[in-house]
Amino acid sequence: MDKRKDPKGSNQLNQFDYIPETAESQLLEIFNKVKNPLDRETLSVITQMSDRAVRNAIRRMREKGIPIIASPAGGYYLAHEDSEVQKLIADYYSRAHSMMRTAKALQHNYEMKGQMKI
Repeated sequence: MDKRKDPKGSNQLNQFDYIPETAESQLLEIFNKVKNPLDRETLSVITQMSDRAVRNAIRRMREKGIPIIASPAGGYYLAHEDSEVQKLIADYYSRAHSMMRTAKALQHNYEMKGQMKI
């Protein structure tokens, strides 16, 4: 684990909360070298990061527009085909749409104040 001090000045870093500045670059380098999907456990071993750190780094990479695909068979890989990127984008729009429907239903039932219906 990186021995840099955390922002509070302590030398002890919580391995579940600390994410090295280079986490994304480490993962990107791995994804560029390996064409098969790698599961989080393998990525954690290779990078010596916690599972949470790997998940957070993948999330940040996606937020930066890097198309990291979660394989249905398990594992992650960098998209190599336009069709993979387009499917990933469609999946995110679908999730966002589903979340908006849920938020609207919650808002509606909240406004009904005790008159929830199933």
